[in-house]
Amino acid sequence: MTAALDESVGAQRRLVADASHELRTPLTSLTTNLELLAERPDDPSAPALTAAALAEAGELRVLINDLVDLARDGQASFHFEDVRLDLVAERVAARAAGRAPGLRYELDCHPTLVRGDPDALERAIGNLVDNALKWSPPDGRIRISAAGGTVEVRDDGPGIPAGDLPYIFDRFYRSAKARALPGSGLGLAIVRRIAEVHGGTVEAIPLQQGVTFRISMPELAVDPPPAERPQAQRAAGTLREVSEGPEGGPVRPRTANG
Repeated sequence: MTAALDESVGAQRRLVADASHELRTPLTSLTTNLELLAERPDDPSAPALTAAALAEAGELRVLINDLVDLARDGQASFHFEDVRLDLVAERVAARAAGRAPGLRYELDCHPTLVRGDPDALERAIGNLVDNALKWSPPDGRIRISAAGGTVEVRDDGPGIPAGDLPYIFDRFYRSAKARALPGSGLGLAIVRRIAEVHGGTVEAIPLQQGVTFRISMPELAVDPPPAERPQAQRAAGTLREVSEGPEGGPVRPRTANG
C-alpha cells in the first residue's frame, strides 16, 4: 500500500511539473501580446496581435481541458451505452473534412456496435484524426475504417521514427519533429486512457509512408438494422470519399469514383 501511494504521489508530481512547463510557453506569449496591445492600441499590428492572443488563449483552453481529464486518472464518470462505432467515425471524418477541405478523406465503415461512452469515443477517434491532419502533406489522403469493434486512421505523413514509437502514448511526449508543430503531447495519451477504460487497446503501426493508428474494443454480438443508418450513409462497407459541400455547404459522403 505504501509503495502504491508513493507511486501515485510521484505520478501527480510529474504531472504537475510537466503541466507547468507546457503551460508556461503559451502563457508567456499571450502575456507579451496583451502587453503590446495595451501599450500601442492604435498600432497597425494590433489586429494581428489580437488574433495571436486569441489563438494562444484557445491553445491554453485545450491544454487545460486535457490536463483536467488526465488528472482525474480514470475517475471521471463515463456514460456507457450501445454505440455504433462506425457512425462515430463518420461524424469525426465529416467534421475534419469541414476544417481541412484540402485533404482527401476515404471511409470504409461497416456497422459495428460496442458498449461505451459516445462522447469519449468520439474524442478518442477525433484525436487520432487530428493527429493525422497535423502530419499529412497538403494534398494528402486520410483513410478511416471501422469494423469489428475497431477503428483505424491512416495518413500519408512522414511516419514515426523507431526510437519514438515506444513513447508516443506517454503524457507530454513530443518527438523532435513534433516540437515545431502545435500541440501539447497529450492527445494520444488521452486516446490510450479512453481505450483502456473501454477494455480496449490502441496501437501505432508504421508504414512505408505514413502510419496507421488502430483503436480496438470488444464488439457486441448484435447486428444493428440498416434502418438505423442515415439515408445518405447507408452504403456501409463500400469505400467512400468525404468532401466539403459546395460553397461551404454541408459535408456529404460520395463514392470514391465521384
